[in-house]
Amino acid sequence: MGQASPNWHASMTLRLGKAGRITKICGHESSGPLKIQRPFYPEGDLCHLYLLHPPGGLVGGDSLELDVTVDNGASTLITTPAATKFYRSNGLVATQVQKFQVGADASFEWLPQEVLLFGGSKGKSQTKIALHKRSRFVSMELFGLGRPAYGDHYQSGKYDQSLSVSIDGEPLVNERHRWSGRGDTLDGKWGMGKCAVFGALHAGPVDNLDIQAFRQRLQFFDPGVWSVSCINSLFVARYLGNKTEEGLALLRAAWREIRPMVIGRDSVWPRIWNT
Repeated sequence: MGQASPNWHASMTLRLGKAGRITKICGHESSGPLKIQRPFYPEGDLCHLYLLHPPGGLVGGDSLELDVTVDNGASTLITTPAATKFYRSNGLVATQVQKFQVGADASFEWLPQEVLLFGGSKGKSQTKIALHKRSRFVSMELFGLGRPAYGDHYQSGKYDQSLSVSIDGEPLVNERHRWSGRGDTLDGKWGMGKCAVFGALHAGPVDNLDIQAFRQRLQFFDPGVWSVSCINSLFVARYLGNKTEEGLALLRAAWREIRPMVIGRDSVWPRIWNT
């Protein structure tokens, strides 16, 4: 008998569909340490899901794969109860792939907690969102380099992170961050300028947004670490700074303001965020 692999490979396929007035899980397959809690309905019909990864992080050679389909007319919000961690690598690359397909007249919100990259980690993360021209979405992702409070200032590491959003097969967003070790990408003024935390919220479609008024609603945050824009009905809020808590607070504040315009609902805080 061969030796068992020391690495964890986890995958999950979900399908969410409209069942009467509410959105329910219509299909669910999973393997490895990737789970969901039961659905929550703090908004009545919209399904809140918490994605659980009991190990709490990935080491070299681990993989996580998530494939979610949101059927026509369904509505869901997916988040996580804790940060995803990429630990120091043993030489192998840890991978995380997330694919979402959203049908007509459906709404989808991907609002995970932050991703923390430990010094010496090697990771790859892909998020792919395929929309129908009549669907609505919000996607938020935040990344932190090292653990400065514990003396980990991310002096070495390798990461490849990408986000793609398409509408009926036509690209809307294609973004990628890639580096191997420190260098101008992380330290240069044209790159991250030695900042340790970066992230963005994308949402759409949004029309007739008064972007100056929107900026005023976020004026209590340090103006040097964030920006917002709206081009061709795509809203984007970005954070580049050094505080994970500040980055999460900024992107969640932007979500709270933009959600009624995009999803058509007041912002209902997932209760797991309060723990």
